[in-house]
Amino acid sequence: MEELKSCPFCGGKAVAKRFANPKHWYRIECEDCHCCTDGFVHNRREASDAENLAANVTAWNSRINQDLTAEGSE
Repeated sequence: MEELKSCPFCGGKAVAKRFANPKHWYRIECEDCHCCTDGFVHNRREASDAENLAANVTAWNSRINQDLTAEGSE
């Protein structure tokens, strides 16, 4: 699994959590402020557990200011 970035809101530690259902969908959640990815958006019934986890990690690690910073530095 790709390393999780810290929380974009409070800087807290992020962890992967599994939904308690037969498919074991995932979400990424900050241990401090409990902000999290929307597991219902990023998980897919037909995807593997690894694919669902990776989709949530990618969503969590995405930062809008990355693109803005890159544009501003040109």
